[in-house]
Amino acid sequence: MERVRKVEMPAPSGSSLKSLIEQKMGPKVTQSPYFQRFLASLSDEISLKWTMWIASMAWGGNTVNGAGIGSWSGIGNGGKIHGSPFTISVDAVFDNAGFKIKTVATKKFLEGLNTILGKKFDIWIGSFTCTANMYSGTCGATPVSPGPFSAQSIPVPLLALGMGDNPANIQKEWEDILTAAPDPIFRLDNPNCYTRLFTSAVSSTIEEQFVQFFLATSMATGDSVQGTGAPGSGTGSSKSTAAGKVI
Repeated sequence: MERVRKVEMPAPSGSSLKSLIEQKMGPKVTQSPYFQRFLASLSDEISLKWTMWIASMAWGGNTVNGAGIGSWSGIGNGGKIHGSPFTISVDAVFDNAGFKIKTVATKKFLEGLNTILGKKFDIWIGSFTCTANMYSGTCGATPVSPGPFSAQSIPVPLLALGMGDNPANIQKEWEDILTAAPDPIFRLDNPNCYTRLFTSAVSSTIEEQFVQFFLATSMATGDSVQGTGAPGSGTGSSKSTAAGKVI
């Protein structure tokens, strides 16, 4: 069995998220030390909970069809990913920013983002389906008798594991929440509030990093399948264990 090297969970770091959001907003908006601390705290919280969300994942349940005597290989399809809900702590964002910015308006602002991210990440998990995953192992079948086969999934990036509905339209849904209960602090119609610039920068950064970093760099590994191979060819089909992990 292949030993899997332990690596850092493939969620974007807080510093990376912060830098990308700053680039989208521009230096005039982001130079305030108060905003810097707030953005750093929010970025760190998203990164932390993204990492925890990845760590909770398990995948598999593929229907694996394969063949081989001695060496056995197969292809699995139809499996799913399971994981815990994604949620950020609004209180942690305020506490870690190191100053009192928690008001009715700011709490509602972040709770709106939390609601949208939780829904979007859950939709991705619920919609994800594995396609054409390779398994490799051994089979004890002979030319005249059946025998057991056992195989492990070949590690692949999530982009190659399958497909789900990636997060999209975060900004629109976030702003819909804000519009439903307007607040003078976070006015979407006032360019001096920079609310729309902020919602756009945060939303687009998360959507881009979901694909470019999370899906591209995280690896699906550790699923396995066992069954009985037919005499002469080792042909067999079985359901995988759904014990795979994302690292």
